[in-house]
Amino acid sequence: MRRLLVLGFGVLWLAACAVQPPESNPAAKSLSVAAWEPPEAPGAWTLSGRASLAFDDEAGTASLRWEESTEGYQLDLRGALGSGRLRLVGQADTVTLTTADGDQYTASSPTELVRAVTGYNLPVGLLRWWVRGQPVPWMDGEVSLDAQGRAVALDQGGWRVRYARYARQAGYWLPARVEVRHEAIQMRLVIRDWQVEN
Repeated sequence: MRRLLVLGFGVLWLAACAVQPPESNPAAKSLSVAAWEPPEAPGAWTLSGRASLAFDDEAGTASLRWEESTEGYQLDLRGALGSGRLRLVGQADTVTLTTADGDQYTASSPTELVRAVTGYNLPVGLLRWWVRGQPVPWMDGEVSLDAQGRAVALDQGGWRVRYARYARQAGYWLPARVEVRHEAIQMRLVIRDWQVEN
């Protein structure tokens, strides 16, 4: 069960089946995150897609639906390594994970919850920025940009985030394929659909 939760959390943090790694862009412009003015991104949105994770010689995939609003967020994973369904619900001071068996785990932050349940210290709270093509605002780093000023690659906190493709939705350029790597951990996400609240 612990292994399933570790992999499930990794997928929640950022995990598309058979996604090819993004190709390098020799024309990309590189600069510090502090010097970059990222494109505008929505604050309330829903995405759905497929996620995958390779972690310590383990691998798995799942369908993903993520809703985020000013009140909080909800992530649903289905088919994560045969575990059925995982749901993560977050509000201002509480994060709760519910497994397919109805077991619940609660903590004050997603990072704390992952650490308490799995023993791993994964920076799960950073995903809400990276999945929208944004840098984590309180972290230094480096970014490589395409001709439209969008991130092609983003390095923060020892993690490398790569963006293979963007899609236009409700006036925003939002990532359609994202890959995150750190040492032996590799997570990929293919986003089929973005829904943006104006």
